[in-house]
Amino acid sequence: MQLKLSEATADDAARIAEIHMTAFGSNIDIEDPKITVLVVRAITSKNDNTGHSEVIGFAKLVSPVLPEEEYSEPE
Repeated sequence: MQLKLSEATADDAARIAEIHMTAFGSNIDIEDPKITVLVVRAITSKNDNTGHSEVIGFAKLVSPVLPEEEYSEPE
């Protein structure tokens, strides 16, 4: 099986939430500018770069924040 890592989009949110709920809870902060969510997709065909493959995992990254930015991650 070939895997593809890419930045998540709003269209990926439902599947990410399913995976997330199994392990962690319900919050996915794709719209937060300080948070980056990446997804891993299972590629079923050698030439499938359409983005229509199944999301099988994800990573949530929080950008560094300076103290003067007064930012707190949504809960």
